[in-house]
Amino acid sequence: MEAFKLAPCALTTQDENASVSGSCCAAVRKLGQNPKCLCAVMHSRTTKSSGVKPEIAMTILKR
Repeated sequence: MEAFKLAPCALTTQDENASVSGSCCAAVRKLGQNPKCLCAVMHSRTTKSSGVKPEIAMTILKR
């Protein structure tokens, strides 16, 4: 269920040049409060099947 909270980040997690929306940033920050949960979400089947690239997704807060 946590993976669905990152829906505002769909494009941002696939393209490192995509701009990060405020709603995406907020979702990542909230999920990032629990690093184990964030890591589990980034490597979940749901996340992978939706086309998320974890190596790009992890750059969202830096962008």
